[in-house]
Amino acid sequence: MTIYYLKQDDTIWGCGDPECCGEYYEEIVESFVKCTCDVEVDADHLHSCNGGGPVLKWRKAKRKETQAFNDGYTDGYSQGWEDGIEWQKKREASK
Repeated sequence: MTIYYLKQDDTIWGCGDPECCGEYYEEIVESFVKCTCDVEVDADHLHSCNGGGPVLKWRKAKRKETQAFNDGYTDGYSQGWEDGIEWQKKREASK
C-alpha cells in the first residue's frame, strides 16, 4: 500500500449561461490517495483509483505526509467524527 499526492483538474466546463450550457467552475484539487493495486503506477492508474478530473501532477507522498494521512484515518478520524456529533447536538440544543 502506497500513498500518493495528486493534483487534479476538477473544473466543470460551461459557457457561463445557466440556460445554455451551465455555469463554469474552475477547481484544482490537491489530495492524497491510497493505492493498494499491484501494477505499475502512472497518472491514468491513479485517476482510476481516485476518480475526479484529469491528473495534473502526482508523486509518492513524503514520509510526514504519509504519517499524517494514516493518522487522519486512525486516531484523528474517529475523534473528529465524535467531536462533530457533539457539536451538532450542542447546535441543535441552542436553537
